[in-house]
Amino acid sequence: PGITDAEDEARALIDFVRRHDIHAVQMRNLNLDPDELPVAFRPAGEAMGVRDLVRALRRELPGVSIDSFNRPMGS
Repeated sequence: PGITDAEDEARALIDFVRRHDIHAVQMRNLNLDPDELPVAFRPAGEAMGVRDLVRALRRELPGVSIDSFNRPMGS
Protein backbone atom coordinates (compact mmCIF):
# COMPACT_ATOMS: atom_id res chain seq x y z
CA PRO A 1 0.00 0.00 0.00
CA GLY A 2 1.16 3.50 -0.88
CA ILE A 3 3.49 2.40 -3.68
CA THR A 4 1.68 0.58 -6.48
CA ASP A 5 -1.73 1.91 -5.44
CA ALA A 6 -0.79 5.61 -5.62
CA GLU A 7 -3.12 7.53 -7.93
CA ASP A 8 -0.28 8.50 -10.30
CA GLU A 9 0.97 4.91 -10.46
CA ALA A 10 -2.55 3.62 -11.18
CA ARG A 11 -2.97 6.13 -14.03
CA ALA A 12 0.44 5.20 -15.45
CA LEU A 13 -0.43 1.48 -15.32
CA ILE A 14 -3.77 2.04 -17.05
CA ASP A 15 -2.09 4.12 -19.77
CA PHE A 16 0.65 1.49 -20.23
CA VAL A 17 -1.87 -1.34 -20.57
CA ARG A 18 -3.84 0.62 -23.16
CA ARG A 19 -0.75 1.55 -25.21
CA HIS A 20 0.59 -1.99 -25.32
CA ASP A 21 -2.63 -3.99 -25.83
CA ILE A 22 -2.11 -6.04 -22.68
CA HIS A 23 -4.75 -8.66 -21.93
CA ALA A 24 -4.03 -9.50 -18.27
CA VAL A 25 -2.55 -7.81 -15.20
CA GLN A 26 -1.36 -9.99 -12.35
CA MET A 27 -1.69 -8.51 -8.89
CA ARG A 28 1.12 -9.70 -6.65
CA ASN A 29 2.68 -8.67 -3.36
CA LEU A 30 5.44 -6.15 -3.96
CA ASN A 31 7.56 -7.74 -1.21
CA LEU A 32 9.49 -4.68 -0.19
CA ASP A 33 9.77 -2.48 2.84
CA PRO A 34 8.51 0.98 1.81
CA ASP A 35 10.57 2.52 4.61
CA GLU A 36 13.70 1.21 2.87
CA LEU A 37 12.84 2.66 -0.53
CA PRO A 38 14.78 5.82 -1.39
CA VAL A 39 12.68 8.98 -1.47
CA ALA A 40 13.36 9.28 -5.23
CA PHE A 41 11.29 6.15 -5.87
CA ARG A 42 8.23 7.18 -3.91
CA PRO A 43 5.29 7.86 -6.22
CA ALA A 44 3.45 11.15 -6.09
CA GLY A 45 -0.20 11.26 -5.20
CA GLU A 46 -2.35 9.75 -2.53
CA ALA A 47 -2.64 6.02 -1.98
CA MET A 48 -6.04 4.84 -3.16
CA GLY A 49 -5.92 1.44 -1.49
CA VAL A 50 -5.48 -1.86 -3.28
CA ARG A 51 -9.23 -2.57 -3.37
CA ASP A 52 -9.88 0.74 -5.13
CA LEU A 53 -6.91 0.16 -7.44
CA VAL A 54 -8.46 -3.12 -8.60
CA ARG A 55 -11.85 -1.42 -9.01
CA ALA A 56 -10.23 1.32 -11.12
CA LEU A 57 -8.45 -1.24 -13.28
CA ARG A 58 -11.69 -3.13 -13.88
CA ARG A 59 -13.58 0.07 -14.65
CA GLU A 60 -10.92 1.58 -16.95
CA LEU A 61 -9.80 -1.68 -18.60
CA PRO A 62 -12.98 -3.74 -19.02
CA GLY A 63 -11.47 -6.26 -21.44
CA VAL A 64 -8.36 -6.90 -19.33
CA SER A 65 -8.23 -9.83 -16.93
CA ILE A 66 -7.14 -8.84 -13.40
CA ASP A 67 -5.64 -11.95 -11.80
CA SER A 68 -3.56 -13.01 -8.84
CA PHE A 69 -2.49 -16.44 -10.09
CA ASN A 70 -0.95 -18.11 -13.13
CA ARG A 71 -3.28 -19.77 -15.61
CA PRO A 72 -2.15 -23.11 -17.07
CA MET A 73 -1.06 -23.02 -20.70
CA GLY A 74 -3.94 -23.44 -23.11
CA SER A 75 -6.50 -21.74 -20.85
